[in-house]
Amino acid sequence: METLPQLPARHDQILIVEDSATQAERLKFILENNHYHLTTARNGKEALACIAAQAPSLIISDIVMPEMDGYELCRHLKTDDRWRGIPIILLTSLNDPVDVVKGLECGADNFVFKPYDERYLVSRIGYILANRHLREIETTRMGVEVFFAGRKFFITSDRLQILNLLLSTYETAVERNRELANARDDLRHLNETLEAKVQERTAALQAEIQERKQAEEHVREQAELLNKAGDAIVAMDLSHRITYWNTSAERLYGWAAAEAVGRQIEELALSDVTTRFQAAEAEVLAKGEWRGEFSVTTKTGEAKFISSTWSLVRGADERPKLMLMIDTDITEQKKLEADLLRSQRMESIGLLAGGVAHDLNNALAPILMATELLRASTSDPEQQHLLDMIRGSAKRGADMVKQVLAFAKGAEGKRGQVQVRHLIREIEELCRQTFPKNIELRSEFTAEIWPVIADPTQLHQVLLNLTVNARDAMPKGGSITLTATNVTVDDSYARMSSPGAKPGSYVVIGVSDTGTGMSPEICERIFDPFFTTKGPEKGTGLGLATVQNILKNHGGFVTVKSTQGVGTEFRIHLPAEMSAVGAVEPAERPAPPMGNGELVLVADDEAAIRNIAAQTLQTYGYTVLTAVNGAEAVALCAQHRDKLRVLIADLGMPVMDGLAAIHAVRSIAPHVMTIATSGLDAVSQEVKGTAVGVGAHTNLNKPYSADQLLHAVHDVLASAH
Repeated sequence: METLPQLPARHDQILIVEDSATQAERLKFILENNHYHLTTARNGKEALACIAAQAPSLIISDIVMPEMDGYELCRHLKTDDRWRGIPIILLTSLNDPVDVVKGLECGADNFVFKPYDERYLVSRIGYILANRHLREIETTRMGVEVFFAGRKFFITSDRLQILNLLLSTYETAVERNRELANARDDLRHLNETLEAKVQERTAALQAEIQERKQAEEHVREQAELLNKAGDAIVAMDLSHRITYWNTSAERLYGWAAAEAVGRQIEELALSDVTTRFQAAEAEVLAKGEWRGEFSVTTKTGEAKFISSTWSLVRGADERPKLMLMIDTDITEQKKLEADLLRSQRMESIGLLAGGVAHDLNNALAPILMATELLRASTSDPEQQHLLDMIRGSAKRGADMVKQVLAFAKGAEGKRGQVQVRHLIREIEELCRQTFPKNIELRSEFTAEIWPVIADPTQLHQVLLNLTVNARDAMPKGGSITLTATNVTVDDSYARMSSPGAKPGSYVVIGVSDTGTGMSPEICERIFDPFFTTKGPEKGTGLGLATVQNILKNHGGFVTVKSTQGVGTEFRIHLPAEMSAVGAVEPAERPAPPMGNGELVLVADDEAAIRNIAAQTLQTYGYTVLTAVNGAEAVALCAQHRDKLRVLIADLGMPVMDGLAAIHAVRSIAPHVMTIATSGLDAVSQEVKGTAVGVGAHTNLNKPYSADQLLHAVHDVLASAH
């Protein structure tokens, strides 16, 4: 189609309807360079407002716009007699032939397809403006229903309009077909060239693939052989990055190959013996090989022992490249070796013990017989007492020989009914004869101590261990007190005493001293095996661990209370054999007395003791306040001084201790009755006296039972009347 050149016509006004600012600016630039006057709108609604203000000579509109698109704008103008004659050019990318039919339906005058050529756009505008007079004399209109792509369209455009629209579409299609044909020719030429190169490269690749397949098959065969090996095989580069990890390594260390390969071997934390690892690496780099044994840790934390062989692998340039490790699990072998050595040692100990026992029994037998003869030949009570002590010690030595023999043979000691008071007297006499004279020994117990079922030799060992520890804690002298009491342990007492302690009837043996005492940190660790505060030549750290183990095997438990500079007390709890007490059962203590709503303040920094005491008092009818230190107790006393009746204060609390709190409460509220509690017993007589001196009406030793607590509160309240 022949296009007319654009002549300068400054009176022509063109309306650009485009929501894209970039596209609108491009159209303005093109048309302003060709001397057109321009107006812009961002959508169909803005375009209608601009047309109502001033009708343009021509409209160029995009199709896809918000609020009102190009089709709707065109349809609106072509149905209005005022604006029907304004030619409209629609901009489209012609993604669908339906676009052309929809353009016919809405009455568009022309299509310009994106991306458009600037000269073509200007010539199309010039052609439409030059032929406006033909539109003005064209009066014939038609209405045609068209079915296209499954849809019905009704077209009412005039013939010239339809012709221009179809011609513009045809021109664009022809031009694009020409471009497509040229591109097809270029593509065919490129395809021919590419096909030749592909055939050439394919032949080379086939040869390379065949060679690689053969190499991969060889590597796969070798890898399969390595995976079938019973030993763990690991390869790592010189920076310790793992490059190979076989199936046996997965079984040994627990790490899958996918997890291990590519990581630093240190990340797997296989061994914490860094110095040994470094020594092995240095030797393999220097000599090319290293052999040795390692203790390792698997992914799950299991400890294993391995025999390892390291070899240096060099590259084609003879430079070190990799380190290959072959590890064999020898854990079971080591266990068998250790069991064998232990068995051999036990056999040797058994033989040695048998010989020693024979000699000791030969040495002890005359002593036992001689003491009997000497005892019959003298009437001096003091000499008879010494002879009895000698005979008892000799008999104890014989029992200990039997214990050694039983241990060497793997048998347990024989248990029977033991009277604790007899055992304490023996220990007391033994200590008096062997301990320094600046250490005073005392024993305190009632005659009616319940019997226990135990191994007497093991209990003898327990008490000797504790008394020797007490002696060592008093290098400048002091006092050791041995006590024995019958105690009924309830839930409160058990919870305050020791983990695993159970309620029941117990015989409690106390061993207390006035020595240097221990810090809380040391008290927490004294039962750990091999932990000791003594020098290497004085202790192994097994004594208290053995004590705890013996008591656990007897169904009992042990507690300890210690204060630095004051002393230490161990309390051994052994289950009483109540069936052996006799037909007469111990008299039952009266039921704990009930309270009557009296206000009691419990001050203790130990949350467990504070809560148990408060719960017990509330259960038995008291009103309870609690404080975590002396300062808080004094503040609560000042707040409730008129209602507060009893203060229960622990002597050892932070911020303000119990002594200071009792003194302050005595000043604030003299009518308040006070009970001082302490974790110390015989070692704290001086502290108890001080507490009473500042106003404490009674003392209560920890751990105390609910019955003891309730009776103490009841007694001080009764004494106030």
